Amino acid sequence: MLTTQENNENYNYLQLHLASHNVSVVCFAVAIVELEQSKDELQTVKHRADELDKTCRNAEAEKETLKSTVEAMERALEQKETKIERSLRDMVSLKEDMDRRLFDKDEELQNMRYPKDWQCASLL
Repeated sequence: MLTTQENNENYNYLQLHLASHNVSVVCFAVAIVELEQSKDELQTVKHRADELDKTCRNAEAEKETLKSTVEAMERALEQKETKIERSLRDMVSLKEDMDRRLFDKDEELQNMRYPKDWQCASLL
């Protein structure tokens, strides 16, 4: 049979063991709460990462659209520049033709005047 002192020692040992067990249970409970919080944070981060990924994909698609639009505008601009250059060449050619025709007409008018002046001078 156990003595009172041995009973007290066993009782104290059991209390100490139970207290350490309670501490372990509390530690596990705290760890579980922290894990749940971490899980929630991870889900939030994953959701934000998904949103950012979607935003990046949309931005890439918009970039490609804008790039093709710019290329189309550059081609249209080149066509307009070519058309303007051709029009300018045509205008220069027309001006040269008109200047030549005016010169010919002026010369023709001069030739028509001088013979009359010569005839008048020869009569005197």
